[in-house]
Amino acid sequence: MSNEIVKVDASQVIASWESPEVLTERIKRMVQIMTKVMIADKHYGKIPGCAQNSLFQPGSQLLSVAFKLGHEPYRIEDLSTDDEKRYRVTDRVFIQGTDVTIAYGIGECSSSEEKYMWRRAVSDEEFEATEIDRRREKFGKDYKTKQSYTTMQVRTNPSDVANTVLKMARKRANINGTIEALAASEVFTQDAEDLPEGFEFGDNKAAHAPSEKSNVQPSTAAPNSPNISSEDTGPSEDERKTRRLISSKQEGLLYKRCSISKVNPEAVKNYIAATKKVARGHFWLLSWSKPNKEAKSEFDKILETIEKKPEFFDKYIPVKTAPEAPKSEARPEPSETSAEATNEVEPTAREAFELNLGLIVEQAGLGTEAMDAGIQTMGYSALSEIPEADFVKVLNHFSEKL
Repeated sequence: MSNEIVKVDASQVIASWESPEVLTERIKRMVQIMTKVMIADKHYGKIPGCAQNSLFQPGSQLLSVAFKLGHEPYRIEDLSTDDEKRYRVTDRVFIQGTDVTIAYGIGECSSSEEKYMWRRAVSDEEFEATEIDRRREKFGKDYKTKQSYTTMQVRTNPSDVANTVLKMARKRANINGTIEALAASEVFTQDAEDLPEGFEFGDNKAAHAPSEKSNVQPSTAAPNSPNISSEDTGPSEDERKTRRLISSKQEGLLYKRCSISKVNPEAVKNYIAATKKVARGHFWLLSWSKPNKEAKSEFDKILETIEKKPEFFDKYIPVKTAPEAPKSEARPEPSETSAEATNEVEPTAREAFELNLGLIVEQAGLGTEAMDAGIQTMGYSALSEIPEADFVKVLNHFSEKL
C-alpha cells in the first residue's frame, strides 16, 4: 500500500454521526435508483417469505457506481475438506479514489449446500450404478402449481463446483458489503442465494419440471389443441408420449443448452408461441416426431439453432422496462418474467460496464454526445472499442464529473 496521503472530501467520509436529513436523502436516492434505473428480477427481486426486496449482484454494482464505492477481497479463507469445497470471503468496501474503508461484507459458500451437493442423474443407469450412499430420491413441490414430484439425484464431485462455490462466496460478500456500507437494509435485504430450503426464485421451470414419477394430473385439453395445459409444468409424461411431445428431461436439456449458449429461454418460448400461433409458448409444445428418417424434429431444430445460431433468438427477447416510481410507500412488485430463469445468468462485463457508464452519465447531466466526446478524448474511437481492461479507468474518469 502506498504511503502517499490521499486528500478526501469531508462530505464523502462517513462521519461518526450523520443527521437524519443525510440518512433520509441517502435512502431516497437508493429508492430513486431502484425505481428509475433498476429492473425487477434482474437487479433486485422479492423472495417468498421476505417482506423487502432482495439485492442481486447487478443491483449491487449499480449502487456501488452511484455512491462511488470500491470493493476488493480483503480475506479469502479456504475451509475445505476432502469431501467439501468451502470458502469464506471478506469484502472490503472503500470510497473510490481513496483508501478510506467504510464497511466490510462477509459471504460464505459450500459445495455441501443443497444446490451444489446434488445433481439430477442423467439416466436411470447412472443412478443405479452410483453407490447407495451417494444417490437419493429428492422429494420436491412446485410452489406455483402445488404439485409434488420426485427427482433421481447423485452426489456432485466437489472439485467440479469449486470455482462456482468460490465465486458465490465472493458475490455474497460483495452484496453484503454494499448493504452494510449504505445501510441499505432499509430498502434491500439479503441476496437471493440465501433463499430458504424449499423455495425457488423466479421462473426456474427446469428445477420444477416433474419427473416421470410425478403425480401431476393429466390435462383435459382437446387432443389436437396446441394449448395442452395452462400449467408451466405441462401435461403428464404419458400424455406427452401420446401427443408426441418432448419429455420433461428433454425440456431440462433445452434449459441447459440455453444456459451454455447464453440464450434467454423466454426468447425461445416467444419464438415457439409465434410459430405455433399460441398466446404463450412452452418448451413442451415441441414435438420429437420426425416426418421421415431424413427430416429433423421440432425439438432437434430448436436445439441445433440454440447451439449453432444463438443470435437467431435475439429478436424474440422479451422487452422489460423499469417499473414506475411507486405512488405510495408500497414497494414495487417484481414482474412475472424472471431474468433468473436462466440459472442466474448475469450481464456480461461489457453490458454491466455500459449500463454503469450510462448511469454515471445520466447523473452527471451529460448527454450521449458529451459521453462520446469524453471517450474520444481518452483515446478511444467509440464506446464499443474500449477494452475490458480499461472499464474501471473509464468509469472513474466519468465519475469525477459527478
